[in-house]
Amino acid sequence: MIMTTKRPTPKTGFTLIELLVVIAIIGLLAGLLFPAVTAALSTAKKTRARTQCQSVETAIMMYYNEYNGRLPIPASGYDSSDGSLSTDSVSQEILKVLMGYNDTGLNPKGMVFLETDVATDDGTFLDPWGTQIRILLDRNRDKRLAYLNETDEEHRKTAIVVSAGPDRKFGSDTSKDNDNKDNIGSVEFPLLD
Repeated sequence: MIMTTKRPTPKTGFTLIELLVVIAIIGLLAGLLFPAVTAALSTAKKTRARTQCQSVETAIMMYYNEYNGRLPIPASGYDSSDGSLSTDSVSQEILKVLMGYNDTGLNPKGMVFLETDVATDDGTFLDPWGTQIRILLDRNRDKRLAYLNETDEEHRKTAIVVSAGPDRKFGSDTSKDNDNKDNIGSVEFPLLD
């Protein structure tokens, strides 16, 4: 009779060292990709904010054309002659008019100039960082708006719509202070240093 000895069966699987090496490599790759993903998300939010501002400006221009050169300026005393943005509440009133509401009598035809799923019925229109967008209108109709310009060059616009940007702060309307450095608008601001 021939005796056979059983050979030990090799164990399949990974050793602890191999698992740790794989985990270290995955961690290194994740660490390298995180800044790129974060930058891409930040750029996407800025692009979305600019698009939102431009769509509101387009709605204002549609209103302007429909109502023969009138702007949706509420009776609450909004004065933009000094180049300042509207307050949150005035911006909300303007946005309600653009969305077809006629509470203030500024949209007697009840036309909808702005259709969006971002704005609510009370005119709240938040940018991607959760801040109410604000509006600057050319009340004296000279098509010269000087938001964030320290030079004599004005924006040749009837309306400018602004998001506070990632810091969620609106600074002084005429200077490029730290609160304004990340503002995003329907126009390019001359915020170069």
